[in-house]
Amino acid sequence: MSSDNKISEFPRQVSQGNAVTLDDVIQSITHWRATKNNRNVPIPDTIWKDIFILFKKFPEQTLCSALCITKLQFQRKLEEQKFSSTMPSQPPELPRMDFCEVKTPSPPIYKPAKIPATNTLVVEFCRADGRIMKIHTTTDSFAELMKAFFAGG
Repeated sequence: MSSDNKISEFPRQVSQGNAVTLDDVIQSITHWRATKNNRNVPIPDTIWKDIFILFKKFPEQTLCSALCITKLQFQRKLEEQKFSSTMPSQPPELPRMDFCEVKTPSPPIYKPAKIPATNTLVVEFCRADGRIMKIHTTTDSFAELMKAFFAGG
């Protein structure tokens, strides 16, 4: 048996500052596309980081064409990067608030209404022929309704 079935990861050179080349990024994105499991997997942030380093040297159109990415993809990721870089790493500390108890001398304005107890039932029956009957009735007339329904009338 041959070992041709083994897939080895493309050796990616670690980018150091502006030492990233367009060829490096093309190789990285080509390898990523060839090895991704799902079509909806986004381009990894490490590749985007290298793309934005190259954006300092190349126009957007050149990068999009060479890397086979859309202008919309590029613009969205650029906006996302700008937004994340302007966000503070930690939320600002909120000022300390003191709370005090407020005592009300009068009873609350709203009181929920008390519902009087009733002898109403809600029952659902289903016959073999598929007919359904829902009953909203009192306990006094329940037996008569059941007999009428199951008699098929």
